[in-house]
Amino acid sequence: MRLSQWIGAVACAAAATHAVADVVGTRAAFDAAFPTAAFEDFEEARVADGGFALIDNVLDSTTSNDVFFANEIEDGLRLTVGLSSTEPQNLFVSSPGFANYVSHAISFNGANTATPQITIDFTNSDVIAFGFDVTGNPDGTPVTVDIFSGADLLDTVDVNGTGVGTFVGFDAGSDIITSVTLSSGSVFFGVDNVAFAVPTPGSAAVLGLGALAAARRRR
Repeated sequence: MRLSQWIGAVACAAAATHAVADVVGTRAAFDAAFPTAAFEDFEEARVADGGFALIDNVLDSTTSNDVFFANEIEDGLRLTVGLSSTEPQNLFVSSPGFANYVSHAISFNGANTATPQITIDFTNSDVIAFGFDVTGNPDGTPVTVDIFSGADLLDTVDVNGTGVGTFVGFDAGSDIITSVTLSSGSVFFGVDNVAFAVPTPGSAAVLGLGALAAARRRR
């Protein structure tokens, strides 16, 4: 079979099959499977231990304010929180010693945030796996994590966060993860230590990447 025929077959299969991301349950397993994954721990945040800061809603590599400088957030990663009013500063940056947090993490202004409370976008459209820690949430209310490829919902899992963070990861194989949302009835949770992986050069995922994306756009 010619390469063009193989790519076409992959596209047809992608159009007919609803992909599901595999859950990766531990940070060690994720790191072993994706040793070159990009990693963002938000430790550049200029927030003193025990304190917090509220900044404008979007956090990415272009953010430049008193808390994060430009290019301090990993390229290809964007975090936003759900607005329920016109108040722009409701992205909440915590610090070690604030509530039960043990490091800098990203949360939201609970009094001013609609669901989904947190959205993570992978803006380069090449992510096949990601993992992160769900922090806070001391009331025990589960946080619902939805994984999307464009408009397609790949998977959903409920997570209970802790102060040190509860890890959850997903491997979508040759599929592309474009965004992740976090929603809960709790007004106290966040995300930290976000890792995201792209296909390695020469892998089958790279060969099929364009066809899969095109098939998804056609749908």
